[in-house]
Amino acid sequence: MNKSDATWEQTVAMLECIPGKKIEDPQFLYFPLKKLGKDKSIFQDRDKGIFSEEFNEEMQSIINKQLAVHTYYENELIATAGTHISVDLLKKFDALKINFKVMKNETSPTENHELFEHEMAHLIKRQNRFFDGLKNRDISRIQHRVNDYIHLALSKDTPPWSIHIQKKYQHLLPYFEGSCKTLTSKKKYIAVTIALDQIIENDKCFSNTKNMGETIAHIIKMSWISLIMAHEIEDFREDEYQTLGLICLGHDTGKAMIPQKILYKRGRLTSLENEIMKSHAFFSFLLASHNQRFLDFESFVMGLHHVKEDNTLPQSYGIFHDTPASFSTYLTSDARTKLDQLYETTIKFYRVINIADTFEAITASRIYKKSSSIGKALEIMVKNNTRNRVLHGPYLNTLIKLLINTILHKGIIFRLTDKILDFCLADKTTPEQRSLLKQTHQVIILNSCDQLEQTLECLIVEIKQTKESRPVQLPPMLFLETLFM
Repeated sequence: MNKSDATWEQTVAMLECIPGKKIEDPQFLYFPLKKLGKDKSIFQDRDKGIFSEEFNEEMQSIINKQLAVHTYYENELIATAGTHISVDLLKKFDALKINFKVMKNETSPTENHELFEHEMAHLIKRQNRFFDGLKNRDISRIQHRVNDYIHLALSKDTPPWSIHIQKKYQHLLPYFEGSCKTLTSKKKYIAVTIALDQIIENDKCFSNTKNMGETIAHIIKMSWISLIMAHEIEDFREDEYQTLGLICLGHDTGKAMIPQKILYKRGRLTSLENEIMKSHAFFSFLLASHNQRFLDFESFVMGLHHVKEDNTLPQSYGIFHDTPASFSTYLTSDARTKLDQLYETTIKFYRVINIADTFEAITASRIYKKSSSIGKALEIMVKNNTRNRVLHGPYLNTLIKLLINTILHKGIIFRLTDKILDFCLADKTTPEQRSLLKQTHQVIILNSCDQLEQTLECLIVEIKQTKESRPVQLPPMLFLETLFM
């Protein structure tokens, strides 16, 4: 063991790791700051950036090293993989008690790109074998199996708020069913359907529950959200709903080409793994276009579904963006020409899909994270959009409006919480008074609103004697932050 490894082992001991626990990967240094607890810090003076004596040597040794994986706090991205460690970043990690990983040895952008190209070569060979094997598959049986599975999934029990939204938009179900029928019957989408079947089977192998697997559940839920959004957006005609649904069902089928050790990894992805995962958008395009032979706007949208509004952002990826996972260099000349001709028709579709995709991903539970509330998801999306313009603002506002209007509608009743009491009671109340109020009173919404910064007209009423009431204006977030999809 060299000196740096010995220092690292001392750090692990100081951070109260399990005795004898091995480093999970020899390339990383793992810093479980959560184990410090709220009352202990790696800093002697966090404001001035002065480390405490017991952690000084270890923390100084990782300054300017690279963060190994995307690092989050309550599902909000704090720093991306590859970010260089600074004192300011360590202050943030320490204040929030965030566990993080550091690369032992830095890799250059050139080395990262070469590693990615090497992995992509393997994935493209895998995709070619997939197409070569299509002739040996029982196509009709697979089409029926996928169609039946999706219809069964639509009838599965879902959380109360999801059910409430689906009931309001039940009239959109035929469009969804039409999308599924088209996808699982037309020869053009054979590759997409078989990829969906493969994802369903893989999900079953890696899922520990009787419910739908993560990937297929995500596809179906975000398809619903996209259709509902399109219904509320003037840019969409009714005859486009079914096409949108078809694109949604196929948008993540490229994940069938991603190695399972990455797709189902129990933990955050490394920088290279993250770039490989991003390449699923390219493979979704290949599956839908049957290896760039059927060049229509549906197949291009499946490849563009992660494009950000600000194309200068490093996390943007898609056909046009200069990141390792960009696939402009993989397009044939015919595909590039066709995309130039069709691009304007793709924009509204990928904008809706991007927002629905993001919202479902944040609100869903994953192997490596817990679900976020509806309110928390919207808060993250609005915050990131203000800072980076990653989503189309008017469409994001549409999602916010329909969620508020549907979930926080007139006449719905909520229990009285401490946060509501904090917001609307100017006078001080004793713990006993608060406890009594929460037991004897409830909140009724009289009129909804359209955006998070607006307020709902509400009444606080006594449960048994509704004569006693108190009108209040409450922000939607007081309710949405406790509701889950």
